[in-house]
Parts: sequence; structure tokens; C-alpha cells
Amino acid sequence: MAVPPNLVGAWRRSGLLLDGIRKVDFSDVIWLQTPEWFADIRLRVDPHLTAPTEGVPEWFYDEFCFAGVAEWDDPRITWNHLIDSSLEPTVDSNPLTFEDGVAFERGRSEVDGVETPFIEEWLRMTPDDVEWSADHGDNWARIEVGRFAVEIRDDRPAGGFMASRYHLVDGNWILFGSVKA
Repeated sequence: MAVPPNLVGAWRRSGLLLDGIRKVDFSDVIWLQTPEWFADIRLRVDPHLTAPTEGVPEWFYDEFCFAGVAEWDDPRITWNHLIDSSLEPTVDSNPLTFEDGVAFERGRSEVDGVETPFIEEWLRMTPDDVEWSADHGDNWARIEVGRFAVEIRDDRPAGGFMASRYHLVDGNWILFGSVKA
């Protein structure tokens, strides 16, 4: 089932908790959601940082991007990665709850060999009635939601992988950052 209208929008990760402990977030993460398609791009706040903290899985701070089709089975959202910078995408399905305008994604991840609970906090960056578009093919997608866009293309194994984040400024799409794999 497509996602409900209240999820369509641009979201920024605003908080990260591992095993109940708030962690410093070393990534600028946005998630663009249309009724069906989504894109998630994670760019390091400091690209020179190599090991931000012990006990935090790489997928919380590495640069990467994925896109595909989302399914909603209240309260669980499943992001089916159809294009992914990782050659081995993981299962990406967690419950979402809402409180005081914040979406809370709760899940579990392996940390130092131990299955550990996490919470990602997401803040909406767009109005409820935001304009959006999703254009896609077998190995590429461009998702636009409000003033944000993500383009993702995977030409591996013969070529490369590239994902770019854009912001709409004065009617022009300006490159904000890219991920290559």
C-alpha cells in the first residue's frame, strides 16, 4: 500500500539514539517521500572525519544513498531499495510513530556484535500539501519534493554509482552534495 499523505514530504534526521543514548549525528540526512517513491541521501557534515565515535554502526555516519518504492502497513514503513549505493542492501522496515511533529523510526541494528535498539528522529521540512515528482528507470531515479531533489544512478558493474542532492534556490537547482560508490 502506498504511504499515507502525512508522510509525503521532505524529512531531515534531527536526532539519533542508540540503546537509549543520544549520539552526535555526523551526517546530514534527508529522506524525500512521494506517495510511492522515496530517496534517502546521507552526506557527512565533515567529509574528513573517518571514525566519528566508537559503538556507532557505519550506516549511521557513512555517506550513501538509496531510492525505491515505500510500502505502508500502519505503523510500519518498508523502504524497498531498488537502487542503492551498497551492493548488499539490508532489510529496511521499521515502525514510525509521531509525537509533537516528530516522526520516530524505531528499529534494531547490530553494534559490536550485539543487536541494539535505535531511534532516528525525523523532522518535516515541507508543508503537508507539498508538490512532488518521481521519475525513474531500471537504474536511475530523480525524486523532487518541494525545494529538495535527489538524483541517483547506478551503472555498476560496468560503470559507477552517483547520487546528488539539490536544493531549489531562486528557481534554479543548486548542487548541495554528492555520493559516489
